[in-house]
Amino acid sequence: MRLTQLRSAVVLGGLVLAGCQSLSAISTSYVPLSAAAKYEARPKDYPIEFFSAAPSRAYVELGPVSAAGCSTCRSEWVAEKLRLNVREIGGDAVIHLTAFTAPFGTESAGALTIQGVAIRWQQ
Repeated sequence: MRLTQLRSAVVLGGLVLAGCQSLSAISTSYVPLSAAAKYEARPKDYPIEFFSAAPSRAYVELGPVSAAGCSTCRSEWVAEKLRLNVREIGGDAVIHLTAFTAPFGTESAGALTIQGVAIRWQQ
């Protein structure tokens, strides 16, 4: 019985350590501000900019976006997953960008979330 429990613990521990080995382990969300406004996805190499405040250039807001990783996810991976999401919805940038980690003692302790508002530049 103990050997079985030990094997289960080793397998479970390996899964936890490997939990964020790819972008697929990071969840994203997007809430469109307008159901009528739909844009073509941007190319995979399209540069998505991050701003902590509103830029001076004219833009239209698409809606709030976020990416949430696990406690072992690297911040670069969470940011890249957010960029992928913004490309898919046809955005150009994220404004009012904030990042936080879940506090210890919570179910998702140490997990990183990056959030903001997706925008599209006006021509």
